[in-house]
Order: sequence, then C-alpha cells, then structure tokens
Amino acid sequence: MTLSTVPDFQLPQGFSAPPNVTTAGATTYEFQVLYTDNVAIDVSTLGDSDVRIYSPTNGFLRTATFVGFTPVTGGDQVTATYSITPPGGSWNSIDNGSYLVLMAARQVRDTAGHFVESGELGGFTVSIAGFAAAALQESSSEEASSSAAVDRGEAAAKDAAVSSTSFAPTQEPALKNLAQLLWLSRPIPATAVPRPGREERHQRARHGIRFLAIADPGQPRSPL
Repeated sequence: MTLSTVPDFQLPQGFSAPPNVTTAGATTYEFQVLYTDNVAIDVSTLGDSDVRIYSPTNGFLRTATFVGFTPVTGGDQVTATYSITPPGGSWNSIDNGSYLVLMAARQVRDTAGHFVESGELGGFTVSIAGFAAAALQESSSEEASSSAAVDRGEAAAKDAAVSSTSFAPTQEPALKNLAQLLWLSRPIPATAVPRPGREERHQRARHGIRFLAIADPGQPRSPL
C-alpha cells in the first residue's frame, strides 16, 4: 500500500520552540518549526510565506525567510528552519519583550491536501540588559574601587602614625645633650698672672718666655 492510498483525514500540525534572546548584536535570528502528520508532509509547500514573527509588546511583525528542512526525503515529521532580521537590524535592549511564531493560513499541507491551521505555533522572549543596567553596574564598580582606595589610604596613615610613634627619638636625650652643650660653652674666667718686674721681664724676653699666662681656675697657679 502506497502513501497516496492511505486514508488521511487528520490535519497536519505545527509546533515551534524558538530560543530566547539575552545578548545584543545579532543581525539574524533563526528558529525551527516542526511539522507533523499521520501520513506525510508535502515538503514542496514549504517556503517564505509560511510563518511570521509578531511581538505584542512593541508591534513588530515580519514574515520569516525559509532556510531549509530535514529530512530531505520528507515524511510524517519535518523540521523547517526559518530566519528573520531583528527589529532595527540587530537585537538590543529596546527590543525586549515577548514574540510569537504565527502560522499563515493555507501555506503548508500534507500529502492529502490538508493545510496546517493558522495561529500561534510557539514563542520566545527577548531580555537584554539595557544602558541603565550597564551604567548601574559600572557605577557600583567605581564605588567599590573608590572605597578600596580610601581603605588603603587609611591603612597607610595608621602605619605612618605607628612608625612615627615607635621610632621617633625621645626628648630626654636631646635635653641632656643641650645641658652638656651649655655647660661646655659657659664663660670660664681667665686668671692673669701678675705682671713680672722689669728685670724679670728682661730676663724672660731673652729666653722667649711670654709675659702673660692663663691659668686654669681648677688648677694651682704655676710659678712664673
């Protein structure tokens, strides 16, 4: 018995589970639709007008481009691949929202001539972090860096204070040194030896003896 002679009273079905979008930048979005039938899908009816993508969030509506299908021999289960260009040419945060895969009427049929009914086949969501979230994250990073810098500054100040306290010389040795300096630099009175008489001076001059001698007040005076 061939497929054409098998009684076929069931309608073919379509189902789609597209991937969600969480990152920005992609300029093409691909997804698959699984078509099933109790006998076989007529793969010759697959094409660019089969499904559309619609967003109730922002009103986006675009007919998908047919890419291909597997298995190439067809059968009771066929997976077709479609693609669209995202809103504005690429995904970004302003595209966030829900999206539906809608089957167009009288596009894909089985070998008995029954079409997949129009309606919703599945859906996906777009959730991309926007500028505000990125700015908040950057601000948090800057605050953390600033706080770390303040902590490092406070730690350095504490270390400097401890170092100054631990290694600064005390005032007591300095005061002792000052007292010694004042004592050594005090004026010491000189004791003049009484001037010798004329004859004695004459004799001393002959022998190169100085007329005046300075005596240490702490020592007994030497005879002239």
